[in-house]
Amino acid sequence: MPESFVKLALPTDDLQIHDPCAVKAGALCSQTITARQIEAGIQATQNIQCGFAIDCSGEQGAMLITTDDAERREVQPNLCMPSYMRRNYQHWLHLARDVRGHDLKLDEIYFVRGTVKTSTWAVTAFHGNAESYSGNINIYYGPAGFSLSAASSTQNIRTPEMRSGPRRIGPNCVREAIRGDSDHEAPTSSRTGPARNQCIFLHYYKLKARPLVSPKIIMAAAEPRDPSDDSRDEDQTFLFRTESGKSSDL
Repeated sequence: MPESFVKLALPTDDLQIHDPCAVKAGALCSQTITARQIEAGIQATQNIQCGFAIDCSGEQGAMLITTDDAERREVQPNLCMPSYMRRNYQHWLHLARDVRGHDLKLDEIYFVRGTVKTSTWAVTAFHGNAESYSGNINIYYGPAGFSLSAASSTQNIRTPEMRSGPRRIGPNCVREAIRGDSDHEAPTSSRTGPARNQCIFLHYYKLKARPLVSPKIIMAAAEPRDPSDDSRDEDQTFLFRTESGKSSDL
């Protein structure tokens, strides 16, 4: 622990937020990507198979897929946490640099005030393409976790990068089908399903160094939201990842 460590105490429980269904299961896309579910079902091996038609209109984009609703636990923006950082950030730097020997920079300190977590996830990232991407993403989910594959309808397009987690092996793995309904969302897992311990979004405060003056505290978050443009096809779901930030002087 840092020197003179004092645990942060919130003045009231009213600052704490718990939303067990903050983000619906299914596909969550960045602003440059549109996704339309074209296939869903359960194979004889009890593995889940699901397909999406993808269009990426920019050089970069990402698509997040979850089989379970995501749970939010958060402390609302407040004055307590920035004040706590002001009093303690020098002790944190001393512990990291002088005691532990880490080359920690001031702007690498994150004070997390909230998380959005799910049980299982997969992400596909598109980048470095000089032209728009159009193709299909095929998803398989079973006891070992996610397996993804991509096929482009355009030649000479870089294959998107894919990651998933966590790796699950065993008979108690959740095996839920992604419905082919109009909202293209997966059903919520039962209460006996796997723990939602995979973080997909963060709310946090961080420090920003400034020359000749004290550092500044920045409040930031990454959140999904519905688009304001409702003029697109009704059979497609569009979700954006957005970032916001506020700051205050130390």
